[in-house]
Amino acid sequence: DGFHVASTITDRSIDSVNMPHEGEEEYQNMWQKVRTMWSYVYVNYYDSYDWFHIGGDDMYVLVENLRLY
Repeated sequence: DGFHVASTITDRSIDSVNMPHEGEEEYQNMWQKVRTMWSYVYVNYYDSYDWFHIGGDDMYVLVENLRLY
């Protein structure tokens, strides 16, 4: 199991990493943010996990259900 937070700042206490992306920091630029996150995951974690999931602050996830999948 693993957990990673993409952010505009790096904060090791919550395992967040600053991920600069093209364009403005706004909702309408979500594609660039997600593209940057997937690129980061591929470079840093591709061989470490079987699958990956991206969610936002408006998502509720039952981690136990993901483990059973």
